Amino acid sequence: MILLFLIVAVCSCNFSDEVRELKGGWKFVSESKHDKAIDGGDMHIPCEVLQYGDNDNFIIAKQKPTDDCFLGKDTSVYKDGRDKIYYWLIVKKQKLLLGPLDELEFIQARRKYEVPDELKLESVY
Repeated sequence: MILLFLIVAVCSCNFSDEVRELKGGWKFVSESKHDKAIDGGDMHIPCEVLQYGDNDNFIIAKQKPTDDCFLGKDTSVYKDGRDKIYYWLIVKKQKLLLGPLDELEFIQARRKYEVPDELKLESVY
């Protein structure tokens, strides 16, 4: 019986809390399977962050909105509805958060702010 309890307890912890420190004081925070966000204190990319990339100057992210997020109610305006994929760009030195963006807007923002091609979106899993 104790062995069964331990197996269930271990299996239920697959998506335990995780915090990855990013450059410039930002953090990737995972509170559960679908509660994954990027937090910068007074600015954040809400749940669910699917992929992100980070360097000294920028953070890029791919996101699928969820109804609930541990950072509080997501008040972002999603022009194409909540069932789409969106992109975000953080320009660290300017403390600028751009998003939610569609794919074309994201590509244009990357060009405008000269985000290097080497900065790629990487899976959070």
